[in-house]
Amino acid sequence: MSRTRPFTPIVPLLALALSACFSGGDDGPPPGGGGGGGNPPPATPPQFVVAPSVAPNPNPAVPLAALVTLETDVPAEVTLHLDDGQHSLDLTPEPGFQRQHELVVLGLKPGRMYTLTAEAVDQEGDSALAPAALALATEPLPTIFPPLEVTVSQPALMEPGVTLFNARFSHDTIDGSEWGMLVMLDEAGEVVWFYQASHRIGDARRLSNGNLLYLYGRQGMAEIDVLGNVVGSWWASNQGTDGAPLDAVFVATDCFHHEAFELPPELDGDFLVLSTERRTFADYPALESDPDRTEPSAEVVGDVVLEVRRDGTIARSWSLLDLIDPYRISYGSLGGFWDPLYGLPTRDWSHANAAILDASDDSVIVSVRHQEALLKIARADGHLVWILGPPQRWDPPWRDLLLAPLGAEPPDGFPWSYHQHAPMITVAGDLLLFDNGNGRAVAPDPQLPSEERYSRAVVYHVDPAQRTVAQVWAYGGPEDPWYSSFLGDADELPTTGNVLVADGGKTAPDSRAFARLVEVTRSDPPQIVFEVLIDDDSGEPPFSWTVYRAERLAGVYP
Repeated sequence: MSRTRPFTPIVPLLALALSACFSGGDDGPPPGGGGGGGNPPPATPPQFVVAPSVAPNPNPAVPLAALVTLETDVPAEVTLHLDDGQHSLDLTPEPGFQRQHELVVLGLKPGRMYTLTAEAVDQEGDSALAPAALALATEPLPTIFPPLEVTVSQPALMEPGVTLFNARFSHDTIDGSEWGMLVMLDEAGEVVWFYQASHRIGDARRLSNGNLLYLYGRQGMAEIDVLGNVVGSWWASNQGTDGAPLDAVFVATDCFHHEAFELPPELDGDFLVLSTERRTFADYPALESDPDRTEPSAEVVGDVVLEVRRDGTIARSWSLLDLIDPYRISYGSLGGFWDPLYGLPTRDWSHANAAILDASDDSVIVSVRHQEALLKIARADGHLVWILGPPQRWDPPWRDLLLAPLGAEPPDGFPWSYHQHAPMITVAGDLLLFDNGNGRAVAPDPQLPSEERYSRAVVYHVDPAQRTVAQVWAYGGPEDPWYSSFLGDADELPTTGNVLVADGGKTAPDSRAFARLVEVTRSDPPQIVFEVLIDDDSGEPPFSWTVYRAERLAGVYP
């Protein structure tokens, strides 16, 4: 077996030129000072005993970053003033007072020439500019980069911060599985940071320590800092270690997929992740449209929810095959999504795509796409608390765990979610999720025609005492149709209450995939305050671009 690092460098995109753009005159005030009469000597600003210098990020995986080094004669806090002729940027990368400084420069935009000036302020409030400015040039974006078209940007109505998303592409002549990227956009939709890897990137989020955690392939999980340096690596080892990084921590499970959720420090585990297992079932359903038609046996893949420690040990696990009916199927349940992992024909029975912690009652909520359901699992003993989803085909005892819908009106009935993604708990304690809306039916009921399907961001209120569910808000629907048949995310934003939606798996008439990032208000109807299209119809054959999830971060800096 071979074990190689999947983190290979890319061509550097940051060209840095160090030049004396102007002279600042004397290095400081003349010596001496202070007249007679007992007056105190004049204040002496901090001095640069080692002049500022700038160098590119040593890791070319994050090219829109640089390092500035300098030394002052007294402890000082340093602010960097950057100007590209159109916009200025003031950064204090290292708050606090010290003499030696190595400052990380982030928030740069591609294809710009910046003038960079360092300003030191000592603990008495006296300040001094460095005697010379530095020139810093960034190169344009690489050839393969998500094409961005900003259609709406209203910063006054938007949640502050930057938008982080993972970009994925496919093309008939290029292997998109060997390329992956994380991108940050500012409020105008301009690129201010990106990280390129040699593998496709899945779920990604910022950790409490400021680093970024993401999934890749079907077995890898990595933690990187803002300069792209790998500071942690984990590998699901049950199906082999070929391709694992040399320093990876092995986790005894079949895979990592779809979700990597950081747990609070008071819990025993560090990460909540999804994995899988394979079991053989006899007389298994063979056709979605006819559940009574069976095959002698089937290799059924079910999801496993894990709490994993940083050292690779598993603190807790819950198997969905033990929690709900393994013979209940819906659309997609008989697909072969996991065939490459297991090397034989399988059935993608559950296809969970998210798992989150509900601290209000110490439970875990799991989105199970091919069961058209959200499941709540008690952490203490692993019992199933409730099921949120359409009621068809749930036999006893699971039928008794279904949440009863409120506000169901004919002719359409309750607005359930179908093939959903990415639940999250809102500030009010409700459930927000991305409702993909595939078919809007439970097999074997007929699906909606393709032209009538739609996706939504939807908020449900669950009353656990009454065991009911009610819809309280939605963006999208039959009156405002938009559709992503796969992928997708919806996040409540903490300052404004807006909702950020990754409409991430759309299909154009020529069958290419494309994506949309959109921020909407929680008004009725919702108002779009930010929208970016990620689409390229110029090639023949065209590139397909998709986005799994998007996050709004407070800034480029942790």
